[in-house]
Amino acid sequence: MAGPDRPVQLQRLRGSRWVGVARTPVRRGRWAVTLRARPGATAYRVVAPATRAGGRRLPRRASRVRTVHATQSAALEVRPATLVGEEVPLRVVALPARAGRPLLLEQLRGGTWAEVATLRSGAAGAAAYTLPGGTTRTDLLRVTALPWRGAPATTSPERTLDRAPRALPRVGWPQEAFPVNRTQVTVVDVPQELEGPVEVFLDGVRLGRATRCPASAETEPCASGGDPTDPDALLRHTFAWDTTLVPNGPHDFTARTAGRHGRLADSVRVTVLNAVPDAVPTGLPEGFSLETVASGFTLPTQVEVLTGDSALVAEKGGTVRLVRDGRIDPRPVLDLGDRVVTEGDMGLVAMAVGPRFDRARVSGDLYLGWVHHDEGRPTTFPTVQNQRVSRFVVRNGVADPRSERVLLGGAPAAQCEDDADARRPGCLPALGTGHTVDDLLFAPDGSLFVSVGDGILVEGDSSLNLRAQDLDTALGKVLRIDPATGRGLRGNPFVRSGTPLTSHRARVWAYGLRNPFRMTRNPRTGRLYVGDVGNGATEEVDVVRPGANFGWPCFEGTVPQDVDGPVCAALQADPRSVTAPAWSYPHTERGGSVVGGAFYTGGEYPPSWDGTHVVGDYAQGFVSQLRWDARDRLVGEPVPLVSPEASGAPVAFEMGPDGRLWYVAIGGFEPGSGQLRRLRYAAGCQPGEYVTELFASTTPTGTPTGTPAARRCDREPGGSWGAGAPDPALPADGFAVRWTGRPTLPGGTYRFSATTDGALRVEVDGRTVLERAATSGPTATTSEPVRLGSGQHRVVVEYAHVSGEASLALTRDRVGTAPTVRLTAPWSGLTLLDGETVDYTAVASDAEDGPLGDDAVEVLAETVHYPVAGGATSTPHSHPAAVRPGRSGSVRADGVHAPGRVLMRLTARATDSSGWTSLSAPVWLCVDGNRVGPCVPHGAGGDGGGDGGDTLSR
Repeated sequence: MAGPDRPVQLQRLRGSRWVGVARTPVRRGRWAVTLRARPGATAYRVVAPATRAGGRRLPRRASRVRTVHATQSAALEVRPATLVGEEVPLRVVALPARAGRPLLLEQLRGGTWAEVATLRSGAAGAAAYTLPGGTTRTDLLRVTALPWRGAPATTSPERTLDRAPRALPRVGWPQEAFPVNRTQVTVVDVPQELEGPVEVFLDGVRLGRATRCPASAETEPCASGGDPTDPDALLRHTFAWDTTLVPNGPHDFTARTAGRHGRLADSVRVTVLNAVPDAVPTGLPEGFSLETVASGFTLPTQVEVLTGDSALVAEKGGTVRLVRDGRIDPRPVLDLGDRVVTEGDMGLVAMAVGPRFDRARVSGDLYLGWVHHDEGRPTTFPTVQNQRVSRFVVRNGVADPRSERVLLGGAPAAQCEDDADARRPGCLPALGTGHTVDDLLFAPDGSLFVSVGDGILVEGDSSLNLRAQDLDTALGKVLRIDPATGRGLRGNPFVRSGTPLTSHRARVWAYGLRNPFRMTRNPRTGRLYVGDVGNGATEEVDVVRPGANFGWPCFEGTVPQDVDGPVCAALQADPRSVTAPAWSYPHTERGGSVVGGAFYTGGEYPPSWDGTHVVGDYAQGFVSQLRWDARDRLVGEPVPLVSPEASGAPVAFEMGPDGRLWYVAIGGFEPGSGQLRRLRYAAGCQPGEYVTELFASTTPTGTPTGTPAARRCDREPGGSWGAGAPDPALPADGFAVRWTGRPTLPGGTYRFSATTDGALRVEVDGRTVLERAATSGPTATTSEPVRLGSGQHRVVVEYAHVSGEASLALTRDRVGTAPTVRLTAPWSGLTLLDGETVDYTAVASDAEDGPLGDDAVEVLAETVHYPVAGGATSTPHSHPAAVRPGRSGSVRADGVHAPGRVLMRLTARATDSSGWTSLSAPVWLCVDGNRVGPCVPHGAGGDGGGDGGDTLSR
């Protein structure tokens, strides 16, 4: 609009008369107003009334008339399947939204559409209804938005609701927790009202198709099959599979019938226990072993090694824990509790201690990168969250939550919702389920590097991914900041005269990254190295120079991506403006998730290790060595270091002051699976063995004295030596032996028992649990009950012999029985709409305690991600959210992480008063449109409808 400032009015044609809609004084240019769409066609114009300005009379002016056509639409949202007799929630929506509009819900009956109910829409155009339970096997439904205030009628697309039988296939063998080995024959019994064939799955991956037993079978296991002429009989199917294809330990086994009404059986947790406990090779070079420093963490994400025997470990749920001498301190260093958003990959992911941190006293500045939860704000997609980097003060192993100083991202999330808000200095918005603050690393000059994902984990939305190319946001960047203030630093590549140091631009060191998960520094060249997690094809390790642009989302690795707009067009026209990966590798059937790793700086390992770079991959499971030259170029090929079967899902690496490589294995929900590990070389006993020290003398009370006359390694304490001694270096009488080890034990209450002639002391985690003086002959003694958590425990046994026959037999036994726990709702195989919330319920009991309450039960909800859409045999990896306390709650079915390639898995865990812990069999929840794993119906395409045979392989 040209000319001086003047008021204008937007008008709408009502019948034959123009009526005002909005009026505002404006300056030259454009102005905008948002209106609710009206039914049908509406004519609009802009009028500038006659007025006077600057002593001049300005005539009335009117714009051309423009007609807006509002598209009528109706939609019916309902689960695609339910059980016979079960009520079904559904939602209907009519647009444009008009409160009170009648909505007719109809069902096809005998070829004619019949009314089910007439609903009234709310202000947003939606209405909810609960469809009564039915007996028909398939319902066809639709909704019609009836004519309303000038709007014509419109009918939704038809939706099919399958009502499956309540009958379930049943895994008859193996039974729950039963150990299996070698070739295992599995038995599945199927009610006749369900359709064959039967597909079987292990850990969500298709094993193959079971074979139906012939009716005339006279040998087991088919001899117990039902009579097909009996309508109530169960038809037996069998399937033989090789258990050596999977590691020893617990696994989930389930089966699915075929056809439209295919049902997923309740899962059975089986334990694979082949004869050779070390059948899975570690892949380690000769002389190396993996040592579990501490176990029992809940989804550990990061480690800061303090001394040779102590470390801080961050857990995804917001807790920082202190490990000393293999023990996890029961008192957390810091617990952020419900202040942390833990959906998907969000949570507490990054941690570092300040350069002046007193590692012996565990005191100083602690830096954390996490996703903050604003009280009362929804935590699930599509609500935007805000990330932050905070500093806390730790004194003697305890951090005061009130000492928090927010360095990045302190704004309320509500102020960071719009796309443009990402440029606000206090905003690090995150939408979806991940790509948040990934790592923190101090430089030698005391500055703090912060790696930040692009803040968007919603496939297909490249417009938000493009914030990685916007220097005025912190997303998709490596930042370099002042650790005292959070401001950018002079000398950063995009700081110019007049650039505010509080701006994101002043903080940027490098950009164009998708998810820079873990950083490390090459001590030889001083360069920063980053592992950037790829999208669908490539993982990469980048050498970071100031100002570098790594190209995301215009490039993945070196491959141009299909992203519209001038930013990517310019970069793809000049690929030399983008820094290529220093090393990249393709995704496999497991996908890919690179973990940036650590450089070996010398210490315990052979000289050939000096300067090598250890990296890993969470999804593929490997740990490998890389070697770089003085110009940061890769030398040779990566050298495998730890096999995927033995690595335990690595998520963070660090060189310790003891000259060893430490790393975090995030594990899962299995008690003790979250571990802190380190790589040991040659000297000393192997993990799981006891260090045995043999002494030639003791004190009168039986304590070993002096320097050990000999040392060795034993699998367990004890022995029978008759009239002699356990080593030629010892006298036949008056000797002593000390065993020190760290056995890994399941949680529970234990009693230690010993039969011996000598003086004995047994210490567990620094506490004496059994002590007795020497006797004239072997006598038995038993400790009081000792409660121990899942994980490693330091056990010291001291035995002192006086004279005569020498022997020690030491045992430990768990007291009581394991609790039982199962999920009673929802039913396994339920298909939910994307974004739908469903309630879950768990029940648990114990023979000694009776029914267990909310304080004894937890539930883990996981997103299981399959790299291949439509496949049942591709190997998935898990994205675990935080553990949820209590027997009941709700979980949201969310396919946003990888549309078409995910399902949900729920598992409950119960702990009785003795500390004994049990897991339920999982419940698998399908997400509408995601046909993967056990959610692939037979004959639906992909590889779920194969013709039998074993599809699981090494």
